[in-house]
Amino acid sequence: MKIACFFTVFNPTDNVPDNILALSSHYQTYVFDNSPISDSLIQQQIKAIKNVIYFYDGENGGIAKRLNQACKQAVSENFEWLLTMDQDSMFDADNLHSYINCASSYPEYKLVGMFGVSYQPRTAHSIVCKASNKSILITSGSLINLALYYKTKGFNEWMFIDQVDTDYCMQLILLGYDVVKFENVTIRHAVGTPTTIKLLGAFSNVTRDLHSAYRLFFMVRNFLLLQYLYKQEFPREIALLRKDLVNRMKSSIFYSKEKLKAVRNIFRGYRSYKKYKRNYNRL
Repeated sequence: MKIACFFTVFNPTDNVPDNILALSSHYQTYVFDNSPISDSLIQQQIKAIKNVIYFYDGENGGIAKRLNQACKQAVSENFEWLLTMDQDSMFDADNLHSYINCASSYPEYKLVGMFGVSYQPRTAHSIVCKASNKSILITSGSLINLALYYKTKGFNEWMFIDQVDTDYCMQLILLGYDVVKFENVTIRHAVGTPTTIKLLGAFSNVTRDLHSAYRLFFMVRNFLLLQYLYKQEFPREIALLRKDLVNRMKSSIFYSKEKLKAVRNIFRGYRSYKKYKRNYNRL
């Protein structure tokens, strides 16, 4: 397997150069920077890492646009697979080694559209490959089969960030390709911002993963698009995604410090989806 690696970063923190270095020592690595400013000390450190090709155009293009750019760049350089990473995700050496071994030894792996892994809170891994077919994988830690990329519509750039990976997985499955997860391999990956909350009448505090009101806008509108496009072929997955979204909205409305902003962005997301849907139907 000829693999390149992709990171997207946004205002990277101190640990990001180490995360990138850990993979660029094995693979040519594309770093796409969505930060508003590109001259911080950390960004200079990233650009100085050997085997890193750094892209910056002065705008936050979102994850979908950067994934499309990285896939096309990797294809142009004759890579076969693209390992996609977030700035806050990382493999340890054992998990990465197991992952590549499992992917390369998977029967007819060239007909798999995407491989993926488990993520926190699991930490253990096994060298015994435990593969299962899935309908959805997260982008972080995924291996994208570049030979099949151009058979899809690519990553939907209107979606910008949330559910971009879900849309791509469902495209692959409807084209007849597999999406495979290795349960024995784990990546360290952060989801939301863990916030400790004291519930009324509760004897102990609870933790909720809260997202910004701005992020809720994308969560709502992109779920509605997925529901519109795929509810017939993937009814179970859409139902689970709906339940997850409702829980995230409730957590933001009841427990965040941006309650009114959260409500406004939920309605903004709905209106944005309705406008896009009208245009989509005319394509």
